[in-house]
Amino acid sequence: MIRFACPVCRTAYQVPDDKAGHKRTCPSCGQRMQVPAPPPSSTTVLAPLLEYQPDPVPRPEPSAPMAIPVLAVAAVAPEVESPAPIIRLPTRRRRRVWPRVIAGVLLLTGLAVGLRLLLTGGHLRDAGQVAENRSHTRTDAEELVKRAILGEFKDEDAAKVEFLTWGPHMSKREWLDLLDEAGLPEMAKLSQRQAEEVRQLEAIDILIRVRYKAPSHDWIEEVAEKKGSDPGSKQREAGGKGKPGRATGERGSPPEEAVLPTRSRLVFSMKTRDEVYLVAGKFVRGFREGSDDWKQRMRKRMAKQFPGIKP
Repeated sequence: MIRFACPVCRTAYQVPDDKAGHKRTCPSCGQRMQVPAPPPSSTTVLAPLLEYQPDPVPRPEPSAPMAIPVLAVAAVAPEVESPAPIIRLPTRRRRRVWPRVIAGVLLLTGLAVGLRLLLTGGHLRDAGQVAENRSHTRTDAEELVKRAILGEFKDEDAAKVEFLTWGPHMSKREWLDLLDEAGLPEMAKLSQRQAEEVRQLEAIDILIRVRYKAPSHDWIEEVAEKKGSDPGSKQREAGGKGKPGRATGERGSPPEEAVLPTRSRLVFSMKTRDEVYLVAGKFVRGFREGSDDWKQRMRKRMAKQFPGIKP
């Protein structure tokens, strides 16, 4: 039997003697190799020459013997076979499950948050759930209310309107629940007129609350003072011959107030408005005064009119 090892992975193999010189592929690493030939059974070694004496030959003159150098032949050491490497099978480790569970939960949470941001335009909440300090609109209903507000002013004044807060809004679901608590659907069954009013209320899509600054032009009346008049002149003009500051009436009638000349002056200012608008389709109409807690206040107000509503 011939034992040899792969020159790459050092895996030991054993084949019969007749396979010497054959080529094969290592099953472990795929290296092509040739099976080595076994060493010869006996090795012929040249014996060292100690002395050489040629046979005498009749010659006219005998010649000196030729010196032959002694060659030392090194013994051939047998090839030492390298021991076959010990192949250790990898131990099977028990895999932990909880890190994968945590990674899966974090991945699902990230996907849910990303989908939420994608659907809401980069916001975690729907538009108008709470009061949001922003000037831009996020929904079509807010854009309709903004256009309706700007349409109430001239072009030069509309450019000065500054939107401060949007929300909280009342969604259609909240509005319909409020109508159901008030018992309006049952009230609509009493008469055709009430049924039409309830249908108009149910057609409302959303209630938008907005707070904004808008220009205001107010006329202020001021008392016109005469030039060169002393402080007591107004009282004398108003009182006449009676007591200062009072006009004497006939037959004990009460005194008449003196009418002083006035003048009007136009004053420009920016006023903050807080309003709630009804939006039904493309129709927008002002509803009531708004505030951060306008829904609670409206609920309490309707509870007085409709006992079925819980304040």
